[in-house]
Amino acid sequence: MSGLLLLVTKTVATIPSHLRDAVFPVAKTVVFLQNGVYNTKETLEKNGINLPAGVKCFALGEDATARMVDASFEKIDYAWLVDAIDASEKTITL
Repeated sequence: MSGLLLLVTKTVATIPSHLRDAVFPVAKTVVFLQNGVYNTKETLEKNGINLPAGVKCFALGEDATARMVDASFEKIDYAWLVDAIDASEKTITL
């Protein structure tokens, strides 16, 4: 996996706009974990985040299950997440 891996641990509405504007447009892969699993494509768009074509979004399945949320993105497990972090050029956590 090349490029920037963005780990989102909170709802996008609570992330300062200057950080959202700087990081989301350059991410190649976005993983929603912890309270980030509450995000949906609609909440991203509502908060002014329009991901470029080709950006892949995932949600950590165990976090979604623990919060009783039906994640709107493809679910991944911890092993996938560890591999993605290891393979990415850069990782940023918001």
